[in-house]
Amino acid sequence: MPFSSNYQIKLIGTGLEAGTWGTSTNNNLERIEQSLGQSVAINVESPPGTSTGASVGNSWVMEWITSDTANVGVAGSEGRARYVEFISDGAVTNEVTVQVRGSTSGILPNRIYFVRNSINTGSTTAKLTLNAGSGATYTVESGACALVVINGTSIVGGLTSGTALNAISNLQIDNLQFSAAAADIKLPNNVAAALEIKSTSVNSEFLRFDTANNHLEIAPGSAVNNIELLATDIVTSTQPTAVTIDPADTNALLVKTASKSLVNLNTSTDALTLSSGTVFLDNATGVDISVPDNVVDALDVFTGGVNFIRLDTVNGSNTGTLELLPSKCDMTVGTGNTLQMSAGSTLDVDGTATFVSATLTTADINGGTIDGADINGGTIDSTSIGSGVVSTVRGSSYSVPQANYNVTNGGFVFEDGFGRAGFTKETLATPVKLRQTGSGQRGFITSSEMVSATPTNNTGYFRGEHVFLTDVQSVSVVLTHNLSSTPSRVEWSLVANAVSGTENYDVGDMVSLTSSWNTDDANGAMVTTWKNATEIGFNSNRYGARGIVVVDKTNPSAGGTNPSRVILSNWKLVVEAWE
Repeated sequence: MPFSSNYQIKLIGTGLEAGTWGTSTNNNLERIEQSLGQSVAINVESPPGTSTGASVGNSWVMEWITSDTANVGVAGSEGRARYVEFISDGAVTNEVTVQVRGSTSGILPNRIYFVRNSINTGSTTAKLTLNAGSGATYTVESGACALVVINGTSIVGGLTSGTALNAISNLQIDNLQFSAAAADIKLPNNVAAALEIKSTSVNSEFLRFDTANNHLEIAPGSAVNNIELLATDIVTSTQPTAVTIDPADTNALLVKTASKSLVNLNTSTDALTLSSGTVFLDNATGVDISVPDNVVDALDVFTGGVNFIRLDTVNGSNTGTLELLPSKCDMTVGTGNTLQMSAGSTLDVDGTATFVSATLTTADINGGTIDGADINGGTIDSTSIGSGVVSTVRGSSYSVPQANYNVTNGGFVFEDGFGRAGFTKETLATPVKLRQTGSGQRGFITSSEMVSATPTNNTGYFRGEHVFLTDVQSVSVVLTHNLSSTPSRVEWSLVANAVSGTENYDVGDMVSLTSSWNTDDANGAMVTTWKNATEIGFNSNRYGARGIVVVDKTNPSAGGTNPSRVILSNWKLVVEAWE
């Protein structure tokens, strides 16, 4: 009796099977039903019927005899089932090859199976390879399912006999939905393109999973030019996160809007360009910018291709240098703010820098120009200011510069709309302040904060020194005495500090000064002293050619009725006060 070539359906001839055709027909229907929907489990180590089990001895090859002519329920008929799950006793860790055959080893059937590899789901090496003859095989990974075509004997053009194929190797679907339970997508190990998500266009890979290097590549295709992130936040894991970009690209990483670039990372020159107008460093605990130690150009700031700020750490992180490099570079400190330098540090200019309307506290200025500056303490020496030369500090017209100076070398001449007043190292050893006291009235005073280099201010006693200046019309000295009340006694004295030109007084001789008036015609000078609970003062104003006059120590009649006025540069003014 003939059978069909595939599932071996009995073909009853005309007039045959009288009295038995019903049984044969029922068997045929059962075989059809079995091929459409039966599910079976096949143990690869001990398969049913005349099949040969896989073992170490046969290199883990199982020959599956499907016994096509066997009725449903008979051992060997499992080969007609639609769903086949291959199992084992649980210890197999090797790849198992299943040779799908018909009723004998020489018959190559045609089948479509839903196959599940459950040989040993705990071992990734327990793979299942299906063999349909001498052609290509198909391997199902451990724990995976596949729809496999067993093309034993080709009867349609274009197919190859003896091949096992994946029926859905290029799957087209409309939607893919996972169950509510946790789902996994497992990829093969050590494959550079284990999974790609792409369009049908050339070079249009949007995502690539590289298990050879454990990489997830976003937009690896050269035709994919943009990545659009619509999420509110992008959160990295608690593990260290690295972003690796092209090592030699002028635009290795760009952050931009639709119209302009905001951040450009150029790896060909190791440069980061920030194009936005403002960069905010916002951290309540403070922000640190770390630069390398012992490097001449540890940090450079450029504009228009010109390097105008450089941080030089070549002398170590604690003794580095901040340089303003071009020939003209303005540095502005906002109104009311302070540019503070640690004790012992130096603000070094190149001789052309300018301090305009600045306040410099305990400064050492080596060269440069000072215009309208207030210098509180420190020293001024070196090239164009000091070094034994008399330099000029100019104020605006009819406004004497308000400036404090501690002269250690050289001297100064102050100019304003009324004329010139000056001093040198020899004539001034303590800090002074130039004050404009009114039209035609100019003088030098010691400020209340700077009485002298070493003032004496013991309990109940105060002593201060001030150096007189020549060629000034009026002198005003105001000192804060820090006594508990208005002094009971104050003495102002001129102390000789030169060996000549002091009317024969010796160095250190003290000549007492009181409120007085020199009535010698129009060339007289008036001296007034005063005191209160917080201050003591000395004022002198002269008219004409002469000022304060001191009677000669050894020859009181010297000069007759027209004695010479004191050369004030040879004297210093000393005040003592007692409670």
